[in-house]
Amino acid sequence: VVAEIDYALGHHELIKVKIPTDDKETKGLIVDAICRETEATKVQVIGKTLVIYRQSDEKKIHVPKL
Repeated sequence: VVAEIDYALGHHELIKVKIPTDDKETKGLIVDAICRETEATKVQVIGKTLVIYRQSDEKKIHVPKL
């Protein structure tokens, strides 16, 4: 699963991942593990959906300076 998430991050930079549990503690552990193993940044968690970001070498997403 982590390899698929890693591949998707390399291709898209920003992805959503469904977390298959309602237990907050378990969900937190899964989110932390995914972010740690993929070296991605957690953007947000809404319900069972985790949004993560990792910049690729091609820098597809450009964040404007405020």
